[in-house]
Amino acid sequence: MNPASFRQFVHFLVAQCPKLMAALVLISVTFVPRIVACPFCSAVSLTFAEQLDSNDIAVVAKLIEIPPVINDPDADFPKATFEILKILKGTDFVKQQMTFRTQLVGTYPLGQKF
Repeated sequence: MNPASFRQFVHFLVAQCPKLMAALVLISVTFVPRIVACPFCSAVSLTFAEQLDSNDIAVVAKLIEIPPVINDPDADFPKATFEILKILKGTDFVKQQMTFRTQLVGTYPLGQKF
């Protein structure tokens, strides 16, 4: 199909079948894969300093108790216990050697620092 006849065909669709044309446009926009930006670029992540600025508390903590393995899919996510070794930010909220419990994903040895 040469460009002139293609243009004539499109003009015919727009003039004679506006509902069909609208449906074709909607289908093409919906089902055509999205164009991806540069594959070598990624979203810019926050720097360590920006991450610290965005939180009220930041600490270096040591894993001191690993949660038991739970096989029940309806159970709450297990929590590990950590001990604060160094306070980077938030001395009004936490103290040195304070312990806390939070979720831990993955397998880590006791004493691992986070």
